[in-house]
Amino acid sequence: MSDVFNADPNQQRVDGKLFRLTFGCWQYRWTVETTVFGNCSGFDNLSCAIGNIAEDLPGGGWGARVVMTDAAGDELECDTEDDDVEEWLNKHLISAEIIGFVDRRKEAA
Repeated sequence: MSDVFNADPNQQRVDGKLFRLTFGCWQYRWTVETTVFGNCSGFDNLSCAIGNIAEDLPGGGWGARVVMTDAAGDELECDTEDDDVEEWLNKHLISAEIIGFVDRRKEAA
């Protein structure tokens, strides 16, 4: 990892953590970014990030659809079927990364 950022927990109370999450099924992938604000750390951040994504998906809590693509550009339409969307996302999460921080004060201005 060439880019080192300051993971000062006091600073993170003000800033939001920008997450990049990748979900997968076979060779298909779907990558999405979301911001988590608040005084939490570790897996609590990840749970919040997944919750944000679930809320933003069309279809809400049940029966949401996600379109994943493979390296050739072929698409796979995934339906969460009978699973709660957050549960489905948790089952298909293959990568999670904090890629930066967002200053809430600047975002509000």
